[in-house]
Amino acid sequence: MYRVAVCDDCAKDGRQIFQWAEQIFAQRKMEVSLSLFHNPQDLLAQVKTRNRQYDLFLLDIEMPGIDGMALAKEIN
Repeated sequence: MYRVAVCDDCAKDGRQIFQWAEQIFAQRKMEVSLSLFHNPQDLLAQVKTRNRQYDLFLLDIEMPGIDGMALAKEIN
């Protein structure tokens, strides 16, 4: 099963990306566990503090506080 994290500070955009990811995995008959975050700090806490592992991150580039590129570097 693939674990995918979607992070977008805009709730509407985040839900849309989440739905697209669901559809893409379903079309390919792939099992997926999707998690949606609207706050990059929440995602970072899941990865760093709770040791949650993901196979794929779909990150918004422009977010307040920490942008998607900086978030990707922090996750690594």
